[in-house]
Amino acid sequence: MTKRRSRRKPRQTTSSLDSLTPILAVVGRSGSGKTTLVEQLLHELTQKRYSVGTIKDAKGGFQLDLEGKDSYRHYRAGAQAVALVSEEQAEAALLTRLPAGLPIEELCRRFFPEVDLVIVEGFKDLPIPKIEVTRGEDLCCDGDPNLVAVVGPLSAPRDDVPCFTLRDIPALVRLIEDTMLRRETRLKT
Repeated sequence: MTKRRSRRKPRQTTSSLDSLTPILAVVGRSGSGKTTLVEQLLHELTQKRYSVGTIKDAKGGFQLDLEGKDSYRHYRAGAQAVALVSEEQAEAALLTRLPAGLPIEELCRRFFPEVDLVIVEGFKDLPIPKIEVTRGEDLCCDGDPNLVAVVGPLSAPRDDVPCFTLRDIPALVRLIEDTMLRRETRLKT
């Protein structure tokens, strides 16, 4: 059996994590607008034909399936992984057991091998490029050398950190393209 080689060119990583796919964190205090920013970035990036995956830091845990449903029963009975597949919606989800503390770069390697960018929401302590969202309060990442931009109603905390508003998404995406994405990674059609 012959293995097929990927046609994708290897990328240089822009973070200190060992990952082929660039990883960008959107961070900020609770209620600051992180999810809104992620949604807007996804819309703009996908309009530009980039493939983007996301990872959300679910500190309080989560429940993917409802108690009593078959997939819930499979998982609770001890299945290592349960795939939920819907041919009608052309979607699939995978619920799998992972070792505690699995590094973000390993999650990206396992679950997002073919995307141009992974946006993580949260994970402010990781040594990866970050965009902080604020509603005017003190920054969580002020002084962090990985802070690449601030989105909110305040001036930039440092000369090397640009500040954007939620109306400046195209300019913020240009910054992401220029610093993290190669233009040749865009899907061809």
